[in-house]
Order: sequence, then C-alpha cells, then structure tokens
Amino acid sequence: MQFIPYGKQSIDQDDIDAIVEVLTSDYLTTGPKVKEFEEKISNYCGAKYCVSVANGTGALHLASLVLLQKDDKVLTTPNSFLATSNSILYAGAKPIFVDIAKDGNIDLDLC
Repeated sequence: MQFIPYGKQSIDQDDIDAIVEVLTSDYLTTGPKVKEFEEKISNYCGAKYCVSVANGTGALHLASLVLLQKDDKVLTTPNSFLATSNSILYAGAKPIFVDIAKDGNIDLDLC
C-alpha cells in the first residue's frame, strides 16, 4: 500500500536558523520574536492589532469568542478536528453538523 502523507513541510535553512536563535535565547514562548511576528502579520493584513496564539485550537477559540454570541447556531462539518466544534461550544453557541453536497460545499438542504 502506498503511503500518502498528511502534509509535507517546506523548511529551509533560514527557518532552522530562526528556530535555533529562539531556542538558544532567553525567550522561548514570549519575547521579541513574538512581538516582531505580530507586527509583521498586522502590517501584512493592514490590521491595527494582531495577537498570536500557540495553535489553531487557540485561534478558533478566540475567533469564536469574538464573533459568536450565546445560543448562536453555527453550521460546521462533522468531519473535522474536534477543536472546530469545541470552539463553538466554548463560546456558548451550538454547532449544527451539516454534510456536503456533491460539489463539496455545505448542503443547506440538510440543515
């Protein structure tokens, strides 16, 4: 059976050097590189503010807290990482699991 990788990384020497620089500094999870990253993303997006988080789960959680209100209903796929529906629940909203149509989009007729 042929192995199909989930994803392929694209890491070059500049990436490795940047990681080594942080790992050998006094700041592993906070510090000047985090601030630099947030400023670069903020400028790139044309946003006034930017907050970085540790992972996609944290990002979904923050986005849900900002965008959703208690008892909102959110259409989502049942075939996703658990953080997708959990972030909705953490915000007090309700995930509505919807399958997809043949074209790959959410099938609103199944709601």
